[in-house]
Amino acid sequence: MVLMQKSEDVCYLAMPSEKYKKEAEDYINEFVLKGDDPDGFPVNESSAGTSVDRWFEWINGNEGQPVEEGSNQEGEQSKGFNLTFFYVSEATGRIIGTVNVRQGDGWEEKYGNIGFAVRPSEREKGLGTDMLNAAKSLCAFFGMESLTAVCGCDNEAAKALLLRCGFEKEPQKDCRTLSFKCDIERVNADG
Repeated sequence: MVLMQKSEDVCYLAMPSEKYKKEAEDYINEFVLKGDDPDGFPVNESSAGTSVDRWFEWINGNEGQPVEEGSNQEGEQSKGFNLTFFYVSEATGRIIGTVNVRQGDGWEEKYGNIGFAVRPSEREKGLGTDMLNAAKSLCAFFGMESLTAVCGCDNEAAKALLLRCGFEKEPQKDCRTLSFKCDIERVNADG
């Protein structure tokens, strides 16, 4: 559990479990009602109500598993993993956001990729910044030195969040998605 408190609410990263199933359903349905797409599962007309079961099936099937079983692109044994965390309010038990941390899939162990989503009603409160910084601390604990992240070219909030958290925009050839990179050690040492 990684606790962060920059905003007024103390929150922590938690592994998904049945304990959070009802709250996860509320979280997903809030995205569906807003027409948003939380990272990690598709939103469509059949998502409301049943998508939490599909999401938990996906999480339970992928948690802690090698990102790519067997060997990587260079023929070496893959050592990576794929972990999803809820960012939970200690005061209310409400899921504020989700973070997915991936390491491996042909990358060296010191590199990782992070995906994230902030609950629509919890945006613009500083909680996304706290969540991403907590996830970066966790990645440093896992031995990662550098992270990548992507967002849609039109997602101004995600771009601003990544920049606030020390990510730098990578050069792009097209504008379907933007790529960002962050040196964890440098950012943690400075901030």
